[in-house]
Amino acid sequence: MNFDCSIVIPYHSNINMLTNCVDSLIKTTPADTEIIIIANNCSLDEIRISFPYPNVLVKKYNCDLLYPKAVNIGVEEAKSQNVFLCDADTYYFGNWFQEIIQCYVKNKASIVGAKLIYTDNDTVRDFGMGYNGYNWPHPFKNLPSVHPLVMKDRIFQTVCTACCIINKKDFQMIGGLDERLGYSYSDMDLCLRLTAQGKKVWGCGHAAVYHKGSSIKRDMSHYRKDIRGKFFELNAQRFFVDMQIYYAESARYYLKSHMLNEEYILIDLSTVYNKSWHYEMLKEILGITIKDIYSFEQPPRDKRHIELYESIPAYIFNLNIPLIYFVDNHTALSNNCIWHHLRNGHKDLVVDRHGNIVSFEQLLV
Repeated sequence: MNFDCSIVIPYHSNINMLTNCVDSLIKTTPADTEIIIIANNCSLDEIRISFPYPNVLVKKYNCDLLYPKAVNIGVEEAKSQNVFLCDADTYYFGNWFQEIIQCYVKNKASIVGAKLIYTDNDTVRDFGMGYNGYNWPHPFKNLPSVHPLVMKDRIFQTVCTACCIINKKDFQMIGGLDERLGYSYSDMDLCLRLTAQGKKVWGCGHAAVYHKGSSIKRDMSHYRKDIRGKFFELNAQRFFVDMQIYYAESARYYLKSHMLNEEYILIDLSTVYNKSWHYEMLKEILGITIKDIYSFEQPPRDKRHIELYESIPAYIFNLNIPLIYFVDNHTALSNNCIWHHLRNGHKDLVVDRHGNIVSFEQLLV
């Protein structure tokens, strides 16, 4: 595909990930594509890097620039008006390059994010973000990367810049990434500012890219908590509640192959704060009555596995009415074999905070 673009990779540490990233980009992009690596670290050992490719330029800074500043420098250096931002912990395969460009051009988008998938199981890690009034869930998170709900291009409020293409003029018009948001949220802030200027933010369902999640070995969660406050201060008037859209899509897909009962009991195992919003939204979208609600909160947030046999009182499995399990991640209820033997739950549903609606039996694999 004849398309003029540059690639910017902000790099701090973990040479193995960076090497895999660059090598995969070389294999999946045109040979003359400009690749700019902004290597920044207070340790000189971390930035003693080089690559045997004539189109790869390494710019070295013996300091910690942090992500927004590293990206801003890279975009300024880029020769093309179409710039890919690619994190050092991403890996590329297939036709991702052609697919994301097609989405970008066809929709006259300002920014298009790829569908980011987990490195260990090919499920969705990040395909845009929605807003539920208190937090930013990831619609359809943990669904298979080829699930019909994530195989189409769509407009989002925000996308992750771990792999995206952006119009350089638009990027510079709004001042680039906000360097006050050093460790997190700068990509979301960028998307919201672009939208406020009437620009389009898209996610590309056919451009799948592996994303590890972080190439930096230090724990920065304490900084992220502070930066989150600054992000909300800057953007409080820019975002809107839209998670009901994704729940409605999941409901329509579920109903293609399943029937709903009129009444359910809801078993809340989630850690969300605005529980009542989710309850009312589910009743409206599914057109059901929730007869009763039992709450057995299961911290921490996004717990990987919940053993129902240990988490729920025994009397629950004898209830004759179908159950809706509300959890942070629907995959947390996978492989609950004992519970399955105790309860005839073929009509039970699992709903999570990321907009997914699936049958309980689907998770028994």
